Amino acid sequence: MAGRNFSKQREAIYEFLTGRDDHPTADVVYACLKPQMNNLSLGTVYRNLKVLCEEGRIRKVDCGDGLDHFDAKTGVHQHFVCEKCGKIVDIFLGELPELKASAEAVYGGEVESTEVVFRGLCPQCAAKDS
Repeated sequence: MAGRNFSKQREAIYEFLTGRDDHPTADVVYACLKPQMNNLSLGTVYRNLKVLCEEGRIRKVDCGDGLDHFDAKTGVHQHFVCEKCGKIVDIFLGELPELKASAEAVYGGEVESTEVVFRGLCPQCAAKDS
């Protein structure tokens, strides 16, 4: 753990995130774990989420709603955000080398990583709209 002390709370937060696909916010993490961990504070959740991100064990996802969402899947993938219900879903398209090459050609620099967020209607919301 790269020089950091073991933390039972940090590990509980990490385990909670690994069992989820919905990209929860810090407030959701806190609300779900607080009943089992009486001494847990929202500040502790924020600090440990930051440490987990720094360690590369989780990643922060910006979905454009002004909130930080957290994802324990750190491998290459993209996200889809439903504009109606707000659901965030993982999409596994791989590296997208054409997108990287296009960005480098237009910008003239070197792209080291990409974060792609698709927006639209999830299947359930699209079905309701038809």
